[in-house]
Amino acid sequence: MLTKTHIYPPFYVTIAQSAIITAMKTKSLQPLRGFNDRYPEDMSILNAIFDTVKSVALLCGFQQYDGPIVEPLELYVGKTSREILEEQAFTLPDKNGNTLMLRPEVTPSLARMIAAKSQVLPMPVRYFNIGLRYRYEAPQRGRNREFYQLDFDIIGSDSLIADIEILNVAVQIFLKLGGTEKD
Repeated sequence: MLTKTHIYPPFYVTIAQSAIITAMKTKSLQPLRGFNDRYPEDMSILNAIFDTVKSVALLCGFQQYDGPIVEPLELYVGKTSREILEEQAFTLPDKNGNTLMLRPEVTPSLARMIAAKSQVLPMPVRYFNIGLRYRYEAPQRGRNREFYQLDFDIIGSDSLIADIEILNVAVQIFLKLGGTEKD
């Protein structure tokens, strides 16, 4: 049996059990304010939503992409709002003295990725992303510091039809998730 008094657990105690003991000794068993624990039942719901989003996106001709969760702060300068940079950014130094930022949005990463392969990508690109974002905002009902966001982008087209296609994807997702025209 595991107890809080074990300083060095016996060899048969797994690393996970050891981590549980350590966690039990901490002051709080809650995640940081504005962040979430996602137990299997929560992940089941999220995965069902994400699967629906992915199926609609793929049917509408979008491809899924992702970028790093941490990027150099410079990537966001001039590409995101001053409020996000100065008040809502989660930043950290790397070992070389550079400032890194947990992504508050994915558009600058996407722009970097497109620029890196602009010579070989067939335009327009139709990309979507489902990912975690981080903003140091005051947590409140329905708004956390860590959150999932969906992004749909058509890059390389200045047609109004591209905007209509993105709106259509949003409507199709809403309907597929059980929404109705009356909602």
